[in-house]
Amino acid sequence: MSLPFHAALAALLVFAGTAAADEHSAHDPIHFRFAPPDGVRMQQTVKAVHVRTVPGLPAQRLESEAALEARFSAVGDGYTYSPRVVAARSTLNGSEIDSPAADILAAVQPTFVISARGKVIAVEGLERIAAWLGENLPAEHAAALAAAFDEEAMVAHEKALWDARHMDLCGRSMRIGESVEGRAEYRLPDGSMLEYTVRTLLAGWQDCPAGRCVRVEQSHQSAPTVEGAQLSGHVLRVIDPATMLIYEEDQQRTLTLPAAGGSTEPVRVIDEYHYRHRYY
Repeated sequence: MSLPFHAALAALLVFAGTAAADEHSAHDPIHFRFAPPDGVRMQQTVKAVHVRTVPGLPAQRLESEAALEARFSAVGDGYTYSPRVVAARSTLNGSEIDSPAADILAAVQPTFVISARGKVIAVEGLERIAAWLGENLPAEHAAALAAAFDEEAMVAHEKALWDARHMDLCGRSMRIGESVEGRAEYRLPDGSMLEYTVRTLLAGWQDCPAGRCVRVEQSHQSAPTVEGAQLSGHVLRVIDPATMLIYEEDQQRTLTLPAAGGSTEPVRVIDEYHYRHRYY
């Protein structure tokens, strides 16, 4: 008797991850290959905390939760990835707020076009945001939000996030305890770019629904700048090297900026993100 599709797919995911782990001891190289099974679906929960402290003013604390659904599909010699927001809520300093961002992101389903090596080639569909704003909001509100949902900036942001999660390791063979360094850029509020160093460490094996995954630790640190902006952070990620599907991710990032008016105390922005993924 044949297995139902989803049961068979789950079995394949577990087999692939277990086989990859069994093949390697702690001292053998681990090969990272982007190979999500065709048709695999993902449920993602995201919890985010954004705290902004400006000298002389009360701290602002924005907390958000969201649930997303996504699907990976094999297309030609590459893949597509299509995420969709299904629920979202936010609070500001403990009080729930009504933000159009959740409605916008739920209405617009982007498609990531991904190469066989796991590189995002294009992000399609974000151009529909401008049309949604014009159709659903008063003209003055739509114009005010258009800058926040600029298509070019959003595409660049999504590509940068994807690269940070996948491209430092995709196609590499590394051992537990080894690390690699790279450079990345962060867009500051004034539009300028701040360069920082990313150190990626294979910290160890960790049990996961795929069998055994690799626990990856990343540290981010910018060099001091004349302008006074600095970025630091840490990421813990649990990833299956056989498919590069991510099961857990926790991020913490601190950005300091010079305050207006010549204050010696900087503006400080602390962001935390907690992602949990389930595949079926």
